[in-house]
Amino acid sequence: MGMYRPFVGALVVAVALVGCAVAEKPGLSGRPDSGIHLFDSGGGGGGGGGDGMLIDAPQAPGEKMLVETTSMTDEQVGIACGPNDGVSTYTLRNSYYRVFALADYGISGAFHVTDINFVVSASAGSVPLKVSVGTYSGTLGGSTLVKADIASLNSMMITVNDGDTSEDVPLTADIPAGGNVAVEIDQATAGNDTNNYEFYIGANTEGESSPGYVSSADCSIAQPTSMTQESMDSGAGEADEILWVAGTT
Repeated sequence: MGMYRPFVGALVVAVALVGCAVAEKPGLSGRPDSGIHLFDSGGGGGGGGGDGMLIDAPQAPGEKMLVETTSMTDEQVGIACGPNDGVSTYTLRNSYYRVFALADYGISGAFHVTDINFVVSASAGSVPLKVSVGTYSGTLGGSTLVKADIASLNSMMITVNDGDTSEDVPLTADIPAGGNVAVEIDQATAGNDTNNYEFYIGANTEGESSPGYVSSADCSIAQPTSMTQESMDSGAGEADEILWVAGTT
């Protein structure tokens, strides 16, 4: 059975935990290289125009940022499901999620989503991603989400170009009063030895008010599960994914 391999700093621990794994089986891994990548407010590209947003930027009346992470700095602790052969660097199909309760941000009426934003920790092969926004009707704050409780309202395909550090995706949706905004970032096509697709979402260890989630059928994670929980279970540590929403009330 495949399992996540943690980020490079804890790879030795992962080897000890998965020593009985069969070569070529998929597993969760973290950033393959070292160093610190900072959130770039002016970089990025993909299909979203590349206009990153600073969390502390002045907001016009009615504008809101829905943010669940304390810091927007990537510490290269994000994880992804990939081949567990110790050689290949591509990633298989992974989906990353966050859900934002409008009530937590003092929004009593409807909310109009204008942008989905996330930090890119690593990418290769001009990887295609499907970005979706919708609502979530399930219970919030637990270690898992229920996919059946996510109702998609809009989606867009983008391309993350090699070297991108952030993406600003102009995806719109209207969330009813009292609702929850659900966002999914899906690596739409699994990587292989031909396309070499690789994608790691930005993440850090600075804390989050609600969990970010990951799912991957290739690593037997059917329902979106706390990324920090999966990372810790693999022998690594905290991994708070950096994904947020902009919109107007």
